Amino acid sequence: MIPTSPIRIALSLTVLGFVLLSRGSIVTADIIGQTNFEVDLTNADEAKQKLRWLGGEKALQVTPKGLGWDHPENEKNVSRDFWIETTKPIGLGESWRPTQSVIITATITPPVSSGQLFVRYSADATHWSNWQVLNESQKHPAKATESETYQQEIRVPYRSQRAFQKELQKYARRDDVAWGSDEEALCKELTAKNPNYFKKAIPFVGYVQFLYEGSLASGQRIRSMKMQMHWGVGGTHTPPKDGNAYKAHQGVWRFKLHDK
Repeated sequence: MIPTSPIRIALSLTVLGFVLLSRGSIVTADIIGQTNFEVDLTNADEAKQKLRWLGGEKALQVTPKGLGWDHPENEKNVSRDFWIETTKPIGLGESWRPTQSVIITATITPPVSSGQLFVRYSADATHWSNWQVLNESQKHPAKATESETYQQEIRVPYRSQRAFQKELQKYARRDDVAWGSDEEALCKELTAKNPNYFKKAIPFVGYVQFLYEGSLASGQRIRSMKMQMHWGVGGTHTPPKDGNAYKAHQGVWRFKLHDK
């Protein structure tokens, strides 16, 4: 069995299913995983670590009641447009094989006026897709204790995958590589030759990032943001020449173009 990563501070990975069948030099693997991201907006240190927002702390403040702003005496009935963005790319899939699609379920507590949640994805944490809005599946604006839920599948078009898949097929046939199915190693090789390789097309969902925006009334507070990302990695692959390579590839996708 291929090892999975331990739970991280801001990110947890749970492998829900794993089937591994060895057929000579070919391995068939089906991996289904869930990556969770959560922010407690009543905790100032946690909020500043995981998010950035319009105007910084001069515009919105984190208190034990949540993220928001308190009106001056002359702004009692005023609302302010705002945005909140996750700061660090959230990795999905396996470190040696990313995913081409993800089903996202996101919850904002409590909902705000005209609130909209957006997501974008990247292969290398540098070149990103355009922001795309997530569908709202449930909202109870009349109750301050209720939440706003979004759910949608994000999938990479097959056309965008084609060029990378051809490179992967050639890479898998080479004798001079340690593991023909190591897509992380292939990405390092491709971007060493051309740092802008993923600028033209993004062939998989290595990372996601979220943006939430709307109108926030004075005294209104957002208390939490929770995202569940369900993904799958499938397909036949060749095992590494060194069986210990699986141990070195624990965890979610980690390739970054400008990794420090």
